[in-house]
Amino acid sequence: MNYLKRNKNIIIFLSIILVIGLGCGIILGIYQSSSFKYLFTDNKLVIKDMLLNNDVNNILPHLLTLLFLLISNSLVITYLFSIIYLFYNGLAIGFNIYLLTIIYGFKGILFSILYNIVFKLIFISLLLFFLIKGLLISKQIYLYFISNKLSLKKYLKKNYLVSLSIILLICIIDVIFKYNGIHVTKYLIGICGL
Repeated sequence: MNYLKRNKNIIIFLSIILVIGLGCGIILGIYQSSSFKYLFTDNKLVIKDMLLNNDVNNILPHLLTLLFLLISNSLVITYLFSIIYLFYNGLAIGFNIYLLTIIYGFKGILFSILYNIVFKLIFISLLLFFLIKGLLISKQIYLYFISNKLSLKKYLKKNYLVSLSIILLICIIDVIFKYNGIHVTKYLIGICGL
């Protein structure tokens, strides 16, 4: 709890970036052409079939992206990549929510909410924690070069180890979803009556 209080401003900032991304995703959907929207609304069965056969396999993309972000966090200026990645995740979720809503109406909203809670909530929560650690790493490296304090090495090592542990945990969750994701999606489709 103390950790959350200490990093309250960072959490608020990152949460705002995520919400802005979510909003932009919905707005992006709204501003699509009518022909684009009809492409989805006229093919409800195809979309449902795609959802039923969607292999939730994010292991390699998450692993490579997070390792890249961990390396890029070594410089304050390249921490911007982490913010862009968080924004992108919000954008993708918002866009998907909008598409499923125009296709299936209220059932689509319900499915989107449940799907994102199951498949995205844990990942986004861990990602926020990872990005907090990334910002701390950036600050510590900056301070180390400015003040040359050897004590900072201990904190750097600790934050790198925690970041690597988060990446490992995300990969384990991704493996679980890879082998159980289709079953969970089918169950959610059944609950929502798509």
